[in-house]
Order: sequence, then structure tokens, then C-alpha cells
Amino acid sequence: MTFEVKDYHDLVRLLHEHPEWREELRHLLLSPEVLELPQALRDLIEAQRELTEIQKRSEQRIIQIDERLAALEERFIHLDERQAAVEERFIRIEERQAALEERQIALEERQAALEERFIRLEERQAALEERQIALEERQAALEERQVALEERMAALEERQAALEERFIRLEERQAALEERMAEVEERLIRLEQRQVEVEERLTRLEHIVAELVAVQKRHEEQLYRLNQRVNEMTDDIGELRGDMLEIRYRQRAFSYFGKIVSRAQVVDLQEIWSDKIEPVLTEDERDELLSLDLLVRGQLKRSLEEQTGKSELWLAIEVSGTVDRNDVKRARRRADLLEKAGLPVLPVAAGRTVTEGAVDVARDNGVLLQMNGVLLHLEEALKWLSGSRQN
Repeated sequence: MTFEVKDYHDLVRLLHEHPEWREELRHLLLSPEVLELPQALRDLIEAQRELTEIQKRSEQRIIQIDERLAALEERFIHLDERQAAVEERFIRIEERQAALEERQIALEERQAALEERFIRLEERQAALEERQIALEERQAALEERQVALEERMAALEERQAALEERFIRLEERQAALEERMAEVEERLIRLEQRQVEVEERLTRLEHIVAELVAVQKRHEEQLYRLNQRVNEMTDDIGELRGDMLEIRYRQRAFSYFGKIVSRAQVVDLQEIWSDKIEPVLTEDERDELLSLDLLVRGQLKRSLEEQTGKSELWLAIEVSGTVDRNDVKRARRRADLLEKAGLPVLPVAAGRTVTEGAVDVARDNGVLLQMNGVLLHLEEALKWLSGSRQN
């Protein structure tokens, strides 16, 4: 079927009568890209208007910055030579401002080029799609650079305000520093005067200290000799007390040990040496036994005979003003030597006081403690003796 001219006129008439058909026919005849072209052109024009507004605001901000920079330059004229470093910073700011103006000029040139491209866009509708893509990309980059420019302008304004505040604080600190320098100079003068006085006093003090050192040295020597004398006297008194206590136990053996033995007699080792000691013990053991403080022999009380199985009992006694664990161990060790020689021996540690450590060691080793007439651990010592006899 052919399409004739009268059909075309009918079609035109129908389109006038039914305007709503035009949009549908437009979609049928034109490609989507061509249909979107008017809207894209309108968006581009709107973006251009917004860019122009942004450009105007940027120019106004630049003018304001120029005015602030001019005012700042007037303040720079009145600054002292000491602010040279700050002036160098302002020089760098001016250089950055010049660079910013150059960028603004370049932006204007790019704006003019963009307008020329719009003119060519109207003439070259056929290449609108490719040019449109390139223009959008460049427009986005331009907007990003515009935003960056605004941010840098804001940062510059902030730095400008901060710089003004720093100048004010610097002037205040300079005034305060000058006042402090005057005070320091006055204090230095007073300090020099006091230093002279202190040096004189130190000289006098050195002489006094030298004399005191000599006196103290003599006192220390006298104190050292006195301490030696006291230590010697303390040792002598300790030995004397030990000897007196040993003599007391020797003379009153029955009074101290009459509760466990009767007819208590102090025995000299010499009496049993050749018969019982020398044939059995080694030379070192005999030397150890010679250090025994006291040896007592007696008849065990009848009430205690059944527990030990022996009527005769020997007491190996170590005497000390204060009985400690070493005294207990020596009594145990020397009683074992006598027991080795065949004697039924009970070790005894006697004294005026007894340490806690001595009490524990005596209980664990079967040693009888005699403290001012009081017998401690008698049962444990007899059990120990009974057990050794059974073994």
C-alpha cells in the first residue's frame, strides 16, 4: 500500500485535531537520543546559569579578599623589624593570591571557550551526543574545581583571621616580654649582690666545717674505741654469766633434775674416758664430746623406770643464758656420742630463757629443756630414749 499526498494531509489534519497523537508519533519517528536532546540542552543551559552565579559569587569573594589584603598590608607597614618572619608569610600568601587570580583568569577563559562550544553545538546537531558527553565530563570537573576553589577561599579566610589573632597575641607577648626582661635585670642585680654575700658566708662556713670535721673525726675515733671496750665487756659479761650459770647447775644438779633422777652426781669425763669413751669414739668425736658443758649421773625415778626400762640415767647438759636451736642440736649430738659409748643418755638444754625455734627442735629431737627449774618436753625425751633402747 502506497502513501499518497492526500494521506499526508489527512495525517496532518488528524494531528491538529488530536494533539495527544503528536507525542506518540514523535516517539515512533525519533530515536530516544534525539528525544532527550532538548531536555539535555535545557539542563546544560541551567547548569551554565548556575556556573555564572557561582562565578559572580567567587568574584565578590575575591574582591572582599583583596580588600582584606589591602587592610592587612597597611597593618604590615606598622610592624616592627622583629616581625620579619611574619612578613615573609604574608609574601607567600600574596603569591598564593596571585596564583589564585591566575587560576580565575584561566577559569574565565575556559568559560569563554565553553560559550563558543555552545554556539558550535547549535550548528553541529549531528554530533550532539559525543559533544554532550564530553561537555558533561568537563562540566563536572569544572564544578569540582569550583568547589575546591570555594573551599580554598574559605580556608584562606580562616587563615587570615587566625593570622590577625596571632599578630595581636604577638604584640601582647612582646610587651609582656619587655616588662619581664626589666624585672629579670633587676633580679639579676639583686642576685649578684646576694651571690657576693653567699660567697663570703660560704668561705666562713668552709672554715667552720673543716673544724667540725676534725672534731667529728676525733669523736668517731673515741666512739670506736669505746664501742670496742663495750663489746669486749659485753662478751666478758656473757661468758661470765654462762660460767656462773654452768657453776650453778653443777652445784645444784639435784635441785634442777631431782624430779627425774635421785642421787644426782656431776661426773667428770675423765672418770669414764679411758674405759668407755676412748675405745669407742674417733678423735673428732672425742674432741666434740670434750666441749660438753655438764654431765650428770643418777638413778631414774621409780615412776619412770618402766617407761625407759633402765634404772640408771645420764644427762648430757648444754648450758646457755638463752637456749636456741643450736644449743639443742649440740646437746642432741653430744648425747648421741655418749650413747654410742654405751651409756643411757638424755640430752638436756638448760638456760634462763628458751627461743621458739629451740622449743620446736627439742620436741622433734627428744631433747629435754630446763628453763629456770621448769622441765619441758620430758615425756617426748623419755619416749625418744625408750625408742632408741628398743632399737
